[in-house]
Amino acid sequence: MDKLNEVRNRTFELFKTVDDSWLYAEEEFWYKKQANHYFMWFHVFEDEINHRGQINLIRKRLKVLE
Repeated sequence: MDKLNEVRNRTFELFKTVDDSWLYAEEEFWYKKQANHYFMWFHVFEDEINHRGQINLIRKRLKVLE
């Protein structure tokens, strides 16, 4: 959880340095196709939500085993 919080804080710092137009700037992404930052960050957030759910499930099960 500490690592996730560290990365989240770095993300907040990044977002302080860019404006909304940055979200629509395109770069090469998957399979050498163009994608904008909005699309990329959507997938980052989606992955974090999924992993947080997995972490919480594992933590709950570990408490049951104690």
